[in-house]
Amino acid sequence: MRDAVPVAITFLLIFTAYGAVARQTGLDAAETVAVTLAIFAAPAQFVILEPLKQHAWITVAGIALVVNFRFLLMGAALVPHYGSLPHRRVLPPLLFLSASTFALGYTWANQHATRSAAEKLRYYVGVVTLSVPLAAGGSVAGFLADDILPAELSALLLLVMPVYFTTLLAKAARRRAPFIAGLIGFVLVDPADQLVPGFGLMIVAVTTGLVIVLVEEIGARRGRAA
Repeated sequence: MRDAVPVAITFLLIFTAYGAVARQTGLDAAETVAVTLAIFAAPAQFVILEPLKQHAWITVAGIALVVNFRFLLMGAALVPHYGSLPHRRVLPPLLFLSASTFALGYTWANQHATRSAAEKLRYYVGVVTLSVPLAAGGSVAGFLADDILPAELSALLLLVMPVYFTTLLAKAARRRAPFIAGLIGFVLVDPADQLVPGFGLMIVAVTTGLVIVLVEEIGARRGRAA
């Protein structure tokens, strides 16, 4: 649980900014929290606000589909660490996968390979248990404090979030990963930023990190099986 404290504090700050922007967009408090619990990915929540305001449901569905593709990548890397634990124990907490909860859960499971599957899952659930209430609470706090929050906060988060997520994912990567990530980033960041202005770096960083982790996890498993 101690490892989750920095993540939880960061969540509180990021989701506070999200709550303020959500109110400015026209969402009410319940809708603001509902988006947080349904998506649980702060960058995507910023992106989805304008389509929600315009009732552009096809765009909203498309964004949700792309964002929630993370469950396939992250789940494929995490589930093997939980062994033969029943699905009813494993699947519910996986609904709150994010770059942060995944990076901590995956890294801890790798670093404590001799621990039981139940201990590894308990660690991940502890991270989620601390992070989700603070994300929801931050959303409400931002919504209520919109009038007093500095307008520059959202702009600052555009710089903070990519660094934060890249740092987290780097903990789960191996040595050659930074070189691969750097090359992919050089090629893809600009096109991604054209599609989603202001979020290209974050999207490429998170997606690249997840793909690298998944590929290396598959390679490690094949190596152990050989």
